Amino acid sequence: KFSCNRAAAIKRPPTATDRVRGSKKDVQYCTCHLVVRIHADGKVNVEGCSGHAGHEPDPALLLLSAQQNFYLRALLEEYSMDYIIKKLRKEDPTRSTNLSFVVEKDLTNILAQFNMRPGWRHDDDVASVQLRCEENDPDDGTRVFEPPQNPNGAGFLMGIYDLRVSMILIYAST
Repeated sequence: KFSCNRAAAIKRPPTATDRVRGSKKDVQYCTCHLVVRIHADGKVNVEGCSGHAGHEPDPALLLLSAQQNFYLRALLEEYSMDYIIKKLRKEDPTRSTNLSFVVEKDLTNILAQFNMRPGWRHDDDVASVQLRCEENDPDDGTRVFEPPQNPNGAGFLMGIYDLRVSMILIYAST
């Protein structure tokens, strides 16, 4: 049995020795519930109500819809997690939708769900890095690449430029 997380029996007032804690419970009763029964023969019965009474649903606690997952997947194909989180929060400054509450863990789950591997171009890691370098994407960070000259990896060279490092060097010297 699953019940609304915003409904609970009203607790007694704290005594002088109890710690005072804030409660997120808004109402004593809410109509939102779900009862799932799994029978021995494999049959599953589900009974419930998705409507809330006495309070508004908290967008931060709502699950992402299939359409929202697809939208986030499309963003993950192009942008970093930090950029996506900032973009979603900027799009909804009032934080009225659950997309504005997306965190890195949600995006990591989507990467795993769709078997996405950012930066991957080839099963061979060296070939993957070489393909990324050939794309000449200035936001990639890879500036110098020389493949290994023999199978043990001798001669491998890779230079990565991080904008944050250059900003630290600029502002740290002043």
